[in-house]
Amino acid sequence: FNTTIKLPIEAPLTDSTLMPLGSGRSNIAISNDGSFLVYTAKTKTGSALYKRFFNQEKAVKIDDTEGAFAPFISPQGQWVGFFANNKLNKISMDGGKPQVLSDAINAYGGSWSKSGKIYFSVNEGYQLLSIDEKGTDRKIISRSNCGYPNILPGEKHILVTSQDNTQRRLSVDIIEIKTGIQKQLIFDAGTPQYLESGHIVFCRKSDLYAVKFNPVTLELGEELQVLESVRTEDKFASQFAVARNAGTIVYLNGNFGGLGELNWIDRNGNLEPIGFAPRFFGTFDLSGEIAQGIKDGVINFGIDQQPYLQGYVPVMVLTLYNRYGVLPGNNVNSGPGFVTKANVGLVEKLAGEYR
Repeated sequence: FNTTIKLPIEAPLTDSTLMPLGSGRSNIAISNDGSFLVYTAKTKTGSALYKRFFNQEKAVKIDDTEGAFAPFISPQGQWVGFFANNKLNKISMDGGKPQVLSDAINAYGGSWSKSGKIYFSVNEGYQLLSIDEKGTDRKIISRSNCGYPNILPGEKHILVTSQDNTQRRLSVDIIEIKTGIQKQLIFDAGTPQYLESGHIVFCRKSDLYAVKFNPVTLELGEELQVLESVRTEDKFASQFAVARNAGTIVYLNGNFGGLGELNWIDRNGNLEPIGFAPRFFGTFDLSGEIAQGIKDGVINFGIDQQPYLQGYVPVMVLTLYNRYGVLPGNNVNSGPGFVTKANVGLVEKLAGEYR
């Protein structure tokens, strides 16, 4: 059955504006038995972890997790791993202070194995490491592009999201832990999560798919679409999580807000793709439609042309100089101003009033 989980108004799921380098991360985790979830909330002061048991009515903050992101849960559900301040941390679900396990510069997700190993991606997803859950025995697994790791049964292989292919498109790859050998498994896909039923659930833009997978032979079955309209940010940072044992999926409704595609639009509104490969796009114009595109994640940024500073003030300066020979004593900072998800609401509020 389907049900809606209400998050606190003061603590909605965070977005990429609070993530390192402004790049999206997967920020929902669910326990293997499907009894509770942990998510990264956007608070008044930044980000923090919240937990919600499904037999309770409200999500509550996990203390001392300010600045946290990309949570993942230990196999038995006693611990939550997360990243904050370029460190890998863990904290008990029963409370207490976080424990720092390792440095983790610009991390891109982690996965906790049954044997007590934690696998995590750092350096903007270009290095895969492992470490004991006590913070010892740190090892390099791979130096390739390998974000959002998800360990497979037997701990011989791990799933990752990668762009290590000739098309430079995101794909689900599989890495042999012992050798670091990596190969593509599912093209145009990301954020893989394995289920004990023998399936991989993954995103393709804002849609979720499942595919039968044998973790011994590494053979794939036929893909099946299971969900539409799941919020997905750049690098296929899809906001969903799957309970490995129970099969429960939790997700946030939304659209794909990562790579954009350029199109021609004529005066009649007819749209024609230009044919460029998807990339991150911004614009030098700002309008109501552009502002909405920034909020939806379709456009990464806009450059506000500051019409008052760039239009009216120069005319005023020229007039004063022509009439009286007077020039400003200091430089006039006329912009441009960059409009992103972080400030587009304020720009909309003040447009036409103070600018």
